Amino acid sequence: MADYERAENECIYNGGHLAYVDSAFSNSYILESVKNLTSSDFWIGAKRYKEPMNAAVSNIWIWTDQNRIISFSDWGLNEPSEGRDCGVMSTTDGSWYSSSCSSKRPYVCSFPTTKSYCDEGWTQFTKSDSCYKVFYYSNWTRAEETCVEQNAHLTSIHSPEEDEFIVGLSHCGVTFTGAGDSGFLQDTWIGLYTKTSRPGEYSWSDGTTVNYVNWRPSQPNAQGWQCILLNSDPNQESSTTSGWDDWECSHVLRNFVCKKPTTKVLILH
Repeated sequence: MADYERAENECIYNGGHLAYVDSAFSNSYILESVKNLTSSDFWIGAKRYKEPMNAAVSNIWIWTDQNRIISFSDWGLNEPSEGRDCGVMSTTDGSWYSSSCSSKRPYVCSFPTTKSYCDEGWTQFTKSDSCYKVFYYSNWTRAEETCVEQNAHLTSIHSPEEDEFIVGLSHCGVTFTGAGDSGFLQDTWIGLYTKTSRPGEYSWSDGTTVNYVNWRPSQPNAQGWQCILLNSDPNQESSTTSGWDDWECSHVLRNFVCKKPTTKVLILH
């Protein structure tokens, strides 16, 4: 039990602030979290803002964490009340009301943590903190364009673990049963390429540093081919086929893998 100021200071001391509520979901989540609380209410981070030089500005409510103006609210009937400047949530229905800041009651703190996630249809690889998705049948240029349309790029690869992950991912979705177009239809475009003006100098289309390669024997073979594929025949074990070759950018391969950073969300709890 604490008055509002002490409750906020206790939250700050522990790395947080009095609870911040940005949606009906957050409101319900906090209410569920305190279902065993015996008190009828508790402090949250809502506080009336008072402009020292303008007494007329007195009905703006902010959150204590960053002095943000409250956008979502769940005030009860005829709330907030004048002369009561600190926010309380009811343990009965989650509605808010204003109270004297000097009264003592339980309080709930919000602590920021970061969670990474991928959009629906994308697969996360934790080590690279990135999201990946397989698309099918394209030359290199159109594949990169497709990835850019997805706010991504053709995949870069920076470790043996990521390489193995890409090989496994590229096996998903389509199984090819024949040698087909020069035997290359079963392969996968990745984002490595070299410019005509600088043959042999390779770059990733996402601009990241080339700090890992996995060329197959005798590759690259310096025949003027500018784009790099990953051997990923889904009919064979990856250990017998994985590795990189240079190839003609205009060639249509079985699939390609796009890569983009995970989305970071701030979880307040």
